[in-house]
Amino acid sequence: MNERQDIVQLIRDNGGIIRAGDAVEKGFSYEYLRRALRRGEITQWDRGFYTLPDFLDDDMFLLQARYSRGIYSHTTALYLHELSDRTPLIYDMTFPARYNAHRIEKQLVRSRFDSLKFYGKYRETVKNLFEREITVYSAERTLCDILRSNAKVDSSLVSDAYKRWATRPEKSILAITECARLLGVADKVRSYLEVLL
Repeated sequence: MNERQDIVQLIRDNGGIIRAGDAVEKGFSYEYLRRALRRGEITQWDRGFYTLPDFLDDDMFLLQARYSRGIYSHTTALYLHELSDRTPLIYDMTFPARYNAHRIEKQLVRSRFDSLKFYGKYRETVKNLFEREITVYSAERTLCDILRSNAKVDSSLVSDAYKRWATRPEKSILAITECARLLGVADKVRSYLEVLL
């Protein structure tokens, strides 16, 4: 296998995108990446990120590759868990507190921040529409997050999400109860559950 096939295969094996630093760790020089870019073998998605020319534009996957500490949450997580039909125009991502967010593209990402005590709890991996794995908060964590005082989520969206979740056989009352206690929204969650269950 020649070097060109190697970089193409490496990018394919990595889900269709690679960080320049990761390619260098695998033995490709920055100069080789520049030459491959000039030859049209790879394309530059963003500074330091490369894809293949036939890569389908998958914003969710690409944004998470760029902002690897971000976890899809709130209305974006509702959509990914099929608890909402509203396709997000701006993606909600939660980052750890004190994360340097100055480089995040505000027109694409609504940044939310959690203390280290809460950040990352109840996260999971799901496949998006392009069948690529992305990190998102669980359905139960998301239902708690949208009730937190700083969430500012439309009340009709909240009601609809709880109704959809309540009809699912795989719902976890234990997980939503534990999560609600952790995030300080136990009373709000209980009021929804008492009506729906």
